[in-house]
Amino acid sequence: MKERSDSLTLMGLIAAQSRLPAKHPMISVIASKQSILEAGIGGEQQVADVLGRYRFPFRNNIFHDLSLSFKLTTY
Repeated sequence: MKERSDSLTLMGLIAAQSRLPAKHPMISVIASKQSILEAGIGGEQQVADVLGRYRFPFRNNIFHDLSLSFKLTTY
């Protein structure tokens, strides 16, 4: 399985936080986005770890940073 590379978005958020003054109004927004991104990366890593322990009888792929949107219509 391919190893996950470092997230450029995460590195950018960390760099932005280090450049802004502690009382800047965007610090909390950036920190929140960083937390969400880190949680997503952690979840992807957990799924990859579980799937890496199994052999499947068919070819499979894992897509990182994939976001799917669904619109459900009920009547």
